[in-house]
Amino acid sequence: MNTKTNSRTERFNATVKAGKKSYAPGTPVPIGGKDGISAEEAENIRHNFGDYTGGPQVEGAAGAALADAEISARDSQIETLLAEKRELEAKLADKTGLYDKLVIDHTKLGEDNLALGKRLEAVEAENVKLKKPN
Repeated sequence: MNTKTNSRTERFNATVKAGKKSYAPGTPVPIGGKDGISAEEAENIRHNFGDYTGGPQVEGAAGAALADAEISARDSQIETLLAEKRELEAKLADKTGLYDKLVIDHTKLGEDNLALGKRLEAVEAENVKLKKPN
């Protein structure tokens, strides 16, 4: 896309300050003269920010339609990602519930194991008593 609007102005991808005035991206910036920037400054801006790519304000109705299509596509992507996020959050809640149940089961099994260990010790002690000759 040609970045020049005429021989005395140029558009850029970045905000440009010339004198006391600031030009938003896409706004024609005067080149030369007392109110404009130098050709070297213009070249430096293009080098740092690339050639002006245009936008809805430059492209007119076609650019606005393109921007609307891009916005619609991004809105669709956002909705898809939000649906995926909700699905993942539901799966996480299920897994968290399962984890919590497993922690409770693990704790209960640990307590049961201790109780069985004590009963086993008691039975072994009883068995030792029964095997001893009097």
